[in-house]
Amino acid sequence: MRYTALLHSERIRAYPLRVANKKMVQADADRGIRIMGAIAADVRFFVTLQPRPAEPRAAIEDILSELDAAALRARSKADAHPLDRQAGQRALAIELLRHEYARPFNFVRCAETTLAMRARIAAARQAGIAEAA
Repeated sequence: MRYTALLHSERIRAYPLRVANKKMVQADADRGIRIMGAIAADVRFFVTLQPRPAEPRAAIEDILSELDAAALRARSKADAHPLDRQAGQRALAIELLRHEYARPFNFVRCAETTLAMRARIAAARQAGIAEAA
């Protein structure tokens, strides 16, 4: 959870500088920050099972695209610096996150299903129906 929050805060800090230095256009910076914010919110939702805020949200296609680009950058850096263990761990973490999002029943859907099941059980208990577990 802290890692995706770190990736999001890095973008918030670094992207405005990249825009100012004309290495990135504002629309791409805004998109990257928004999508990584959505990823961080998804991971926080999965870990805590607390409801997700309405924003930020992103389409799965946008998330996969952002993670593909982030994984490519991270893997290139890790390959260029094979003794930098942190760079290798970062690349692996992003690659694993991308792999997890690509699964049809990914961690977000798993958390949504868990909350839905909890709500059904609570409603059944409240209605006086025997637990169906």
